[in-house]
Amino acid sequence: MLRIEELCVGYGSLDVIRGLSFEVGQGEIIALLGSNGAGKTTALRTIAGLHRAASGRIVFDEADITEWGAARIAGCGLRLVPEGRQLFPDHTVMENLELGAYRRLRAGGKQAVRKDIGEFLDLFPAIGTLMGQKAGLLSGGEQQMVAIGRAFIGRPKLLMLDEPSLGLAPILVKSLFEALRKLRDGGMTLLLVEQMAQMALDICDRAYVLEAGSIRLSGNRNELLDHPHVLEAYLGKAAG
Repeated sequence: MLRIEELCVGYGSLDVIRGLSFEVGQGEIIALLGSNGAGKTTALRTIAGLHRAASGRIVFDEADITEWGAARIAGCGLRLVPEGRQLFPDHTVMENLELGAYRRLRAGGKQAVRKDIGEFLDLFPAIGTLMGQKAGLLSGGEQQMVAIGRAFIGRPKLLMLDEPSLGLAPILVKSLFEALRKLRDGGMTLLLVEQMAQMALDICDRAYVLEAGSIRLSGNRNELLDHPHVLEAYLGKAAG
């Protein structure tokens, strides 16, 4: 579904991503792991069209989208839930959700959007009583749920999430990751950047470890859970 080929991205003279290559298959949860500054967020933002690649290719659904703008990329079914939620704080929860489906609403798809909002509330029932509240008044966990919902309502083919657990209490993190697993089980493809490596590896199908802008390791969840470098550097455990 998504193929990244020898991607290089920089800011001025600073190279952040160097020859990055990886793939995301239909119906998978793929995790990108790495320390701060490894290039994970830059990778997602470049795929979403928010940064320009210096070289390399981004192929989504067999189309080369490397030079596409962010709006066109979102319109083809690739959505990003950014770090920090980035909701519209003075708009209600319902208004924020509807903004994720503005193309469909403009095309007369109000009934289908309402159905999708109902499916979102099945995943996150706590939001059901908050639809009329301003998003800026919600807790961090509630805002994260709404940010995911805003992307979900757009019916993405591939959903990218950047640090969804950031700033959340452990009990909320657990329920959030269970919801992501349910999205995958329902047929959605996910690309996840997450500092909590154990949580990411618990739900992903495969993972890539980024260090200094390049892939150092890759494998399925069990392979990486047992890898000495992952155990020591990302899970805080001593290798056997």
